[in-house]
Amino acid sequence: MNKITVLNNGLKIITEPMPGAQSVFVGVWVRCGSGNETYEEWGISHFIEHMVFKGTKNRTAQQISEETDYVGGQVNAFTSRDCTCYYSRTLPEHMELSFDILSDIYHNPKMDKRDVNLERGVIKEEIMMFEDCPEDLVQDRLLEAVFPNSALGREIAGSIESVDKIDRKLMLEYMSRYYTPDNTVITVCGKFDEADAIRYAQKYFGSYIAAFKGDRIIEPRFRAVDIKWEKDVEQAHLCLSFPSVPTGDDKMDYSLSALNSIFGGGMSSRIFRTVREERGLCYSVYSYSMQTEAAGILGIYTGLNVNCLDSAEELIHKEISALLKDGITDYELTKGKEQVKAAILMDLENPASRMTALGKDLLIYNKVTPVEDIVKAINSITKKDIENAAHMVFEQKWARGVIVPKDN
Repeated sequence: MNKITVLNNGLKIITEPMPGAQSVFVGVWVRCGSGNETYEEWGISHFIEHMVFKGTKNRTAQQISEETDYVGGQVNAFTSRDCTCYYSRTLPEHMELSFDILSDIYHNPKMDKRDVNLERGVIKEEIMMFEDCPEDLVQDRLLEAVFPNSALGREIAGSIESVDKIDRKLMLEYMSRYYTPDNTVITVCGKFDEADAIRYAQKYFGSYIAAFKGDRIIEPRFRAVDIKWEKDVEQAHLCLSFPSVPTGDDKMDYSLSALNSIFGGGMSSRIFRTVREERGLCYSVYSYSMQTEAAGILGIYTGLNVNCLDSAEELIHKEISALLKDGITDYELTKGKEQVKAAILMDLENPASRMTALGKDLLIYNKVTPVEDIVKAINSITKKDIENAAHMVFEQKWARGVIVPKDN
């Protein structure tokens, strides 16, 4: 059972003790990610995520890592398109240290000019490393093409050119707009004393007073494109992108999740069975649903020999046509719903997954739906709901992107 507490400065903390857990996760969630950035700020959310660990007014970078390692803990962070999360995992007796360190990097990053320049090089290496992963690259390049002139379409880490333009002043100004109590949520999951967690939240985060002055994510327009890129790769990497809907409507969200599961979400899915198992055209083929508060897409990916590309793509479109014409079976309805439900319920066993689910729900939607209501909503989904989701997605103009070996 979780509990939401609101501090006097507007910061929310959600706590969920988990029987059987032996550690505690503390997460600090800020409602800003790459989707909030202007073009001039491209990559700044991710850059800040790196820089706060380079030292604060109270700790050096080495002290941050040494203090955490000394108690056998972990501290890390990640940036997405709609939020940034800083989190720590320790044994219950060291929970206060998590609050202390997370508060320090949140409130007191030093942003030393020398460290900024050093980390700029690290991030550039990260960006270039991404170029060596064509599976991810084709999906992100196509996303940029279908959401042109939108922060949602841009790579989270930024570009070599944009990262070069980010400096200490810009980062501190950006943090002053977004890193505010009313734009922040703290999640605590695992084994811990609830009263202690709330007391530590008040001690380390309760005195900071500031108001949100940033911008919310703007809904982008989807653009249908057909683009080919040549690269030094062994396989062709195909991505198809279909416009979906923003997250927020529970019935549609669960229907889309079930549709994704049925169509390309696992080894028994339609495209896995036909493209890989029956025809042996590829090793990897799957679909995925990406939803943010402003927009969504349903994507399809496969990596395969360039000579098999046309045949695989033809099969994928045949499966789409069959789904739209004939709908889904009763078996697929049950399977799709059970897979969605199992993924959510199995996450209840994992403090890290619960920290993520609770943090994002409270941060972006200002609510946390009880698990029993989620299960009830999933169980209520009908064949018609999933088929309507399929028509909504697959009957719109779509986009295609493919990376092929050079000279093809």
